[in-house]
Amino acid sequence: SFGSLDQAIERWNMDNGAALEVLHRPEALHVRYEDLVTRPEQIFAHAAEFIGLPWQSSALVAGDTAFSREFSDANMALRAQQVARAIEPRAEVWRERLTSSQVEAVVFGTQKIASKLGYLLPRDGLNAL
Repeated sequence: SFGSLDQAIERWNMDNGAALEVLHRPEALHVRYEDLVTRPEQIFAHAAEFIGLPWQSSALVAGDTAFSREFSDANMALRAQQVARAIEPRAEVWRERLTSSQVEAVVFGTQKIASKLGYLLPRDGLNAL
């Protein structure tokens, strides 16, 4: 387990609040997870260009990576397996896996920062989903 839903909401707000503080800088590139998993080639090519690196689509080929050989603890071993997989469009899985009251909690708990990042979360909860 990676903690409670309240901790996950708090962490999301903390991480994305920190991102909001730097997005105005010219050296910052705003990449939304939803865009990354639905258009990985386009997003990674843009990110590579943004930092001045050449892009090779072979970087997206699933399989063993240097990262997967680096770590041995359980959490990092899980991450190594995850980065070796192909990118899948799973941005809305959270809505399917959580109960309706948990989705309500996520919407309510993240809406202030989410709206500043351009996410359209309904203010009246699930009825608008």
